[in-house]
Amino acid sequence: MSNKENFKIGEQFENYIEKHLFPTALYDLIHRTNNYEQNKERYSEDTLRPDFKFRCKKTHQEFYIEAKFRSRFDAFGKIEIAHLKQFRRFEDIVKEEKTPVFFVIGYGGMATQPEAISLIPIQKIEYLTVYKNFLLNYGIDDKAVLNDSLDLSIPEHYDFNDKEVATEPKKSKALLFLIPIFLVLFSLFYFHNKSKVSIETKLKNQIERYYSTLENGDIDSLHNFINPTVDIWYSKHNVSLNEIKREAKRYNKKYPDTEVHIIWDSFTYKELDGKYNLEYELFYKINTIKKKYHLRINTLLNKDLKIESMKETKL
Repeated sequence: MSNKENFKIGEQFENYIEKHLFPTALYDLIHRTNNYEQNKERYSEDTLRPDFKFRCKKTHQEFYIEAKFRSRFDAFGKIEIAHLKQFRRFEDIVKEEKTPVFFVIGYGGMATQPEAISLIPIQKIEYLTVYKNFLLNYGIDDKAVLNDSLDLSIPEHYDFNDKEVATEPKKSKALLFLIPIFLVLFSLFYFHNKSKVSIETKLKNQIERYYSTLENGDIDSLHNFINPTVDIWYSKHNVSLNEIKREAKRYNKKYPDTEVHIIWDSFTYKELDGKYNLEYELFYKINTIKKKYHLRINTLLNKDLKIESMKETKL
């Protein structure tokens, strides 16, 4: 599906929410984020806020709504509600503005008429990927949401940024009991291949930490992942770390909300003369302009696991 089609689906679901769930007769519209065409002309920082801010005409209470439509569940029967960086940003909004944030999740059917809808207060979300049973607990009808059905309170005991939000549900007690046994068997079976597993794990961890550092905007920490001089940096040659940092800061200022999803099944590496040649695929999203890219990355790490070369190919 193209970026244009993804954007169209998102906008259709937002229109559905505004018209059917929070209509003009009941709610004033205070804010709605810019669409793709508007941000392309001039980016608005309001795009980083939830999609809507409404005010109830009866009680004058205000609240935010973030819209997410998912056409289907993944192979494990789950859907993603949000990525961590966005979720933390919305928690900050609740904390600083004392204004509730809700996620409206539509799934199945079409964006203009989803099969099911869930309305979830942000403080009830513990995992960023959820099963259908969780969504059903917060299911609502396809009609206007009445104010008295909204929980607009903000619990004082809810410590937003210190709350651990996992991407996967916790393991059951039975599974936790079996883990030690499994680890013993695993260690015995793979003992002869121990060094290879260790190296691959280190490489994956380093790459994951590198992208996490970029997503968090921690540009000053890039020296932990990039060599002082890089032979190839995308389309440039012999680039210094300082130049890379300056370019990264400019890029983050222009596109402050990005995501990276590494496709670990595609990950391969080769060791040669103490260096590691990595190849993997990833999805790269620029949320501020609603663009998504499928890329193949070729990276050369030195013995200290720092990048000496990085190239990308669009797929």
